[in-house]
Amino acid sequence: MPHCMFCTKEMPTLGGIKKHIAGRADCRRQWELLVENQNDIGVPSLGTSNQTIATNTNTNTNTNSPHCCSRSESSNPDADNPAAPKHRRVTIEEVEDEDHMRYFEQSVDAGQTLCEGQTSFERFHQYKEGVGDDKWAPFYDVEEWGLTEWLVKSLSQTRTDEFLKLPITQNQTKPSFHNNRSFLQKVDELPHGAAWSCKKVNVQGNKTDEKGQMLHEDIELWMRDPVECIKDLIGNSLFRDHMVYTPARAYKDPAGLH
Repeated sequence: MPHCMFCTKEMPTLGGIKKHIAGRADCRRQWELLVENQNDIGVPSLGTSNQTIATNTNTNTNTNSPHCCSRSESSNPDADNPAAPKHRRVTIEEVEDEDHMRYFEQSVDAGQTLCEGQTSFERFHQYKEGVGDDKWAPFYDVEEWGLTEWLVKSLSQTRTDEFLKLPITQNQTKPSFHNNRSFLQKVDELPHGAAWSCKKVNVQGNKTDEKGQMLHEDIELWMRDPVECIKDLIGNSLFRDHMVYTPARAYKDPAGLH
């Protein structure tokens, strides 16, 4: 009967062995170490045929060696390898910033204020106050605002619609939106950044059709106006204390020599 190469636990099928090794942390860790070190210590690969594994294990006096493998198992190399654990989330490798410390010398006599104005967010806030809306509008209160933030960050549109249609949501929570469509309509009332636009572009490929003509394909090019994006960044109140409009010299050393 097939059994785990590391804890010797028996399973009725080879598929069960693969799931066992992939799911049990200790066995999976040993398998990963075995794969990493197999070239150095000469142990058989999990993808090696059963004939080779049996030959190697027969030289070991311990018949309970974790490298023992049943001859009844398939000789398919891919079938003998348990699938490596897959990460469901995208991982980002941390790379150390290569930039060195910079020292800035601000110009004291460059630039002047021509006028002062309101950002788009300030104009929106002033408009809301003028019409008598609550600061949490278009939502009912701070709790509904928190629910909205959670829905946007945590659920897809399909799941949002399912959640809002639950009896406990409609009868107990009673939000001011009853489905995903009405929810998105309220979200669209909030201030937003530069709008997206789509343009169809015809691209010529490097292959030909049956008539010898170069193949073409229409693709979608989504874009935003960079000027509007800059306006949105400058008008963001979160960046108010970090905006610098005067030119500055940047140095690698505090003395300003390099």
